[in-house]
Amino acid sequence: MDYGVLKARIIKGYREDDDPKSPHYQIILEQLVDKQQGLFRKWKSPVNVQSKVGSGAESELLYYIDTNLLKQAKAHQARAELWQRKLAALSELPEGFFENPRASRNRDLALDYVREHYFERDEMNTMPATSPGAWDDLQDYIDFYVRRAVESGDSVTAYIFGEGIRTGGVFTGVHDVHMNQGNSGSYAKDNGAYQDGGLLLTSRHSTTAVGIFLAFQGQSFQTDDQGQPLVAQQQTP
Repeated sequence: MDYGVLKARIIKGYREDDDPKSPHYQIILEQLVDKQQGLFRKWKSPVNVQSKVGSGAESELLYYIDTNLLKQAKAHQARAELWQRKLAALSELPEGFFENPRASRNRDLALDYVREHYFERDEMNTMPATSPGAWDDLQDYIDFYVRRAVESGDSVTAYIFGEGIRTGGVFTGVHDVHMNQGNSGSYAKDNGAYQDGGLLLTSRHSTTAVGIFLAFQGQSFQTDDQGQPLVAQQQTP
């Protein structure tokens, strides 16, 4: 897995409501390459919003949205300190995709839902990928934060964790923006520690940082050091 994190500015986001089997919320990002010449590089990040396994409620993703990673209750002060460290390390990265290989993985620049306890499993909710109303599907929630980032321009920086997408041997985007451990069956090959996906949004005008975290219902939150499930569940995703 070409795991890493993409640092860039979001310029567009759009829904996929016409794919009944495997819809994704599509995020388009822009990296400043040369300010004087006005050169930018485009990136793309398809975000899973539904599982291929099951139907109806069984196919809905688990999600957890932390609207302020740095403002935790006293009971979770350790979480706030962890995010302070991670966000400081991320802010030092140049724009673009930073590959974080398994052999030398920098944990400050990686996500792990199980080992770093950003939330409890029972704090996650499920929601359908597509529904006709407002605030009644997962894409509504992702779209809200993406659109807010677009409207804020270059004051908001996005960090998207997952597997780098290669086109012609060159990284062009990031996918698998979800938990990448605890899989069973044919998806067990995707398991690993400190290689979970997710989306973080930070603003230079505010101390607020938003985190969006996704997982499949069949993934186990009890894993060994290789990310393999200690309690096997249904095949995912």
